[in-house]
Amino acid sequence: MRKLLILLLLSGCVFSGFGQQCEISGQIMLDSSWAKQVYICAIPEFNQMYTASDELITGRGVIDSAGYFTLKFSCKQEPLLYRLHVIKKSDPASTLIIGGKDENFVFFIAKAQDYIYLKHINKNMPLSQNDVQNTPANKELARLFSILNYSSNQKVRTDRERLKNQLIDLADSSSSQLVSLLAISNTFGLSDRQKERIANTVEKFNRQNPYGANIFEQYKKTGPGYILVIAALLLIVTGVFVIIAIQTRKKNTALKIFKTLSQRETTIIKFIADGKSNKEIAAELNVELSTVKTHVNNIYTKLNVKGRKDVLAYKALFKKYGL
Repeated sequence: MRKLLILLLLSGCVFSGFGQQCEISGQIMLDSSWAKQVYICAIPEFNQMYTASDELITGRGVIDSAGYFTLKFSCKQEPLLYRLHVIKKSDPASTLIIGGKDENFVFFIAKAQDYIYLKHINKNMPLSQNDVQNTPANKELARLFSILNYSSNQKVRTDRERLKNQLIDLADSSSSQLVSLLAISNTFGLSDRQKERIANTVEKFNRQNPYGANIFEQYKKTGPGYILVIAALLLIVTGVFVIIAIQTRKKNTALKIFKTLSQRETTIIKFIADGKSNKEIAAELNVELSTVKTHVNNIYTKLNVKGRKDVLAYKALFKKYGL
């Protein structure tokens, strides 16, 4: 019983370790100038895809005389981006040759327990991105690099809009978030409509994806808080316009009424505002009391008021607008 328990524990350790590994194998036909070794690098960020560093190497294996190799290396549960490369016999292990017929690397996507197969038999060049084809994510990755490589051709350099739309289409349709994010990271000079398409695409993604931090921030949709702020600003602006409109209307009304008053009626309004009676006004103006009463009645009619207290409001209004 004790032996069985120990065996089960050991088996659990073995399977646990295996569960955190990937395997890549295949055939790479190289000429005699190349070392018979293959290296795997884990790429933590898109901006390190073309970084050559010993620290990035997570696995290495031997290529036999027939070009076959098998290599197991540590993987995480979520898909990550890896780079496989070979080197010239005299080069350090972390050497990258970028561009030209001797470009010595390919990228692939893998997660724990994945099996990746690579086959390259073209001796005119060491590796090609199309060599990795056995998973949907890697097929889409090959398609992405095909789009990018085609766009670098001289005859299509002017067709930038086509390239941007192809990358956005791939980002939207890909079953791999990693491929989508890599496609988006290669876009540039986008229109508002194109940015909106990308924002709608990344809205569906897992925000914990380590490759998407900058993209998630750049294409973050406007949240409810921003909407409330914008709504508040619109209300304030609307309120200001309403106040201006009311003040303008009051001024125009005051000006219209003021123009209907005679000079004598304007003078009498001032006396009324000072609290003088009709008799006192008549004495001030040296006119008959009946004449003052007639002017006062005309003022009431023009201002559409009923008494002397209502006249005071119009005096203040006239004064406000310099009338």
